[in-house]
Amino acid sequence: MSNQMRLIDLTDETTAEWRERIEHKLDSMNRKIDALLAAKTDDQPALLAMVAAGPALVVPNEDEAMPVVEEEDWQWPVDTRPILASCPTCGMTAYTDGAVRDAFGYRTPAGCETIVQSWCRKCRALEAATSPRKKQRLPDDVRDQGKLGRKFLKMAAAKRAERVKVLAGSKGRETKESVELLVEEQDLTAKGMAELSGYDTKRAIIRKTNGNK
Repeated sequence: MSNQMRLIDLTDETTAEWRERIEHKLDSMNRKIDALLAAKTDDQPALLAMVAAGPALVVPNEDEAMPVVEEEDWQWPVDTRPILASCPTCGMTAYTDGAVRDAFGYRTPAGCETIVQSWCRKCRALEAATSPRKKQRLPDDVRDQGKLGRKFLKMAAAKRAERVKVLAGSKGRETKESVELLVEEQDLTAKGMAELSGYDTKRAIIRKTNGNK
């Protein structure tokens, strides 16, 4: 019942008022559009006729309202402050000590004064995250230990070959010289195996460390 009453109320005067307002708005908009179109086409008689028929319309002069600036005439403001740091990778620049400290940081090479990092913090972090990690190299003392062990084993092999010749000359009978060569061979073999045992253990540890990276 209430909806029917509302429809009845919107007929007659209320509807007529809204229709009149809408028609007035549309008429005003149409006249403005026509005036702008006439100004674009230089149709001055039509423009004067429309202005005389309705309220005064102000058509802005586009050349005065928005002056055209040629691209080559425009210059961005130049920062005259001295550049304290500049990243060669991303182009970030720092003009103050605080900006240098926050964006770049400092480093102190051995035996030198403290200097500004050449790359900014973001580029250094990106480089560290994307570059392959360097594998740990065998220390020099471990490498020397392996060389020494192989040297002892090579000397032991030479003693063994010499002893074989001595035994061949004595028709397989042990002599004082062959016994001495055997003792020297066993001593060198023991030393070589001891050196190589420590070398292999340290090398295995380093290989495992590199494999976990």
